[in-house]
Amino acid sequence: IELLADERIYVHHPYEFEDLESYLRITLGTPAQTEMLLLALGRAAETLATGINHSNQEEVVNRPAIRLREMAEVR
Repeated sequence: IELLADERIYVHHPYEFEDLESYLRITLGTPAQTEMLLLALGRAAETLATGINHSNQEEVVNRPAIRLREMAEVR
């Protein structure tokens, strides 16, 4: 959550809902904001990954942005 806040992406905890304490609520806006969120999540995952997960994460971290760009080109 702190890593996302550093990128000016604010996440809300749905504490008011029972059984959702370990979940996050993220509200998306424009497609550009969605792409920024996906990139930020990838960077956060890369930062938090350790050991074998870190080497696997390097391959995955930019896939969401690439897919979004490919989808935009198709339209």
